[in-house]
Amino acid sequence: MLEMLETANILRHATRRSFVIMDEVGRGTTSLDGIAIAFACLHHLYYKNQSRTLFATHFHELAHMIASWPKAGNLCTDVAEEEVCLFVFITDNRMERFISCTLLRKELIRNHRH
Repeated sequence: MLEMLETANILRHATRRSFVIMDEVGRGTTSLDGIAIAFACLHHLYYKNQSRTLFATHFHELAHMIASWPKAGNLCTDVAEEEVCLFVFITDNRMERFISCTLLRKELIRNHRH
């Protein structure tokens, strides 16, 4: 419930000059409810608030739902695991454009966790 109150506050007060970061809006609900909530938030931010927005989600369907919005973009992350390292890739949604890659050495990750 707290997340929805925070979301409502963001939607009510964001402006064109705002930079909104939202993560996993709609998570913890059924898939259809989550997609509906996430899409409604994105729609409001895009058309009403007109805020710059970074919206992280696991609802892949949203990418198709906003594909026709001219100022919206979609980025995906992927991880390739090798024996000694992890490669973290950021690409456009269609995997046509490579944007970034980060190499993480596994022993550094293990040492950092302890």
